[in-house]
Amino acid sequence: MTPYLHQHWRDLAIEALATFAFVAAVVASGGNALVVGAALAAAIIVAKALGGRACHLNPAVTLAFWAAEKKAASGSKIAAAGVLDAARAAALIGAQVIGGVAAALVVVAVM
Repeated sequence: MTPYLHQHWRDLAIEALATFAFVAAVVASGGNALVVGAALAAAIIVAKALGGRACHLNPAVTLAFWAAEKKAASGSKIAAAGVLDAARAAALIGAQVIGGVAAALVVVAVM
């Protein structure tokens, strides 16, 4: 296990599980807007309550935060909320992809 994964396994597990719950709700509901919004809110609230630091649930959001952090580090006036280096961004995206694909497979298998 790499040093990053060893240190941050809990954050990555929370990110994967929250993404799993969100994607499962979206796929199972057929994309119903009310369900999508409620599932997103619930996933974020529960992930934050469990101590997750990122809680992006979406690789595009993670990439946007990483780009903002990179721009802030280069002297831009964008305020950075925390440290999101390339290794952490890649690990979060990996957790999100694993959680999302697993949720889709489970929902399709059950339905």
